[in-house]
Amino acid sequence: MSTNISMPKSAVGLCAGRHNIPVEKYIFAEVPDVMDFKSMNSIVAKFILDNCNPRTTWASGGPAQDDYTDVRRWTGDPLDVVVTGLTQLTTTVMWGCACYGIPLTLWHYNRDTGDYVPQKFYF
Repeated sequence: MSTNISMPKSAVGLCAGRHNIPVEKYIFAEVPDVMDFKSMNSIVAKFILDNCNPRTTWASGGPAQDDYTDVRRWTGDPLDVVVTGLTQLTTTVMWGCACYGIPLTLWHYNRDTGDYVPQKFYF
């Protein structure tokens, strides 16, 4: 069963050298020490700052707020990432997108169809 959804040309890979995936840019140039969360956080934060145009904006109060006064929040350009199977790297990218309000789509390879299937997150 095909998803009929095309991965955007701006998609990036999670980690170079893991799999042959159709991207030109990677967040991680190589597999880092996957237990060094501080270093991984720094790599992801730098990637987001350099590639996703993070900025603050005004938004209306939400359900967790006592009133509807405007609040500042982070936002930025969406990030599409082809994941490569390393959970610690994937969750670090999710952390970074949550910190900066970046809409994230993780693209997972479907072995049965040969397609990439999107999984969207809005932080």
